[in-house]
Amino acid sequence: MGDVIESLKMNVSVDKEEPGFFEDALSGVGEFFEEQYEALKEDLKEFKEDVREEWEEFKEDAGEFLEDVGEFVGEKVDAVRDFFGF
Repeated sequence: MGDVIESLKMNVSVDKEEPGFFEDALSGVGEFFEEQYEALKEDLKEFKEDVREEWEEFKEDAGEFLEDVGEFVGEKVDAVRDFFGF
């Protein structure tokens, strides 16, 4: 965070009337944004992988929790049946 804004600071002392000035300036900006775009794509890829791993862990933990709840409820149902003689 902040890298994009900080890296946009420039001290340019070039004659703006010089042929090719704007093309050169825009070329540099384009290269900068292309680098930032590639870095963001890589960050997004890593983020997706992290989220996928976290989701798989969550599903596993949730499955174990539901099994535990099912066993607990089953034991209570059995206890009530035994108590009432069902």
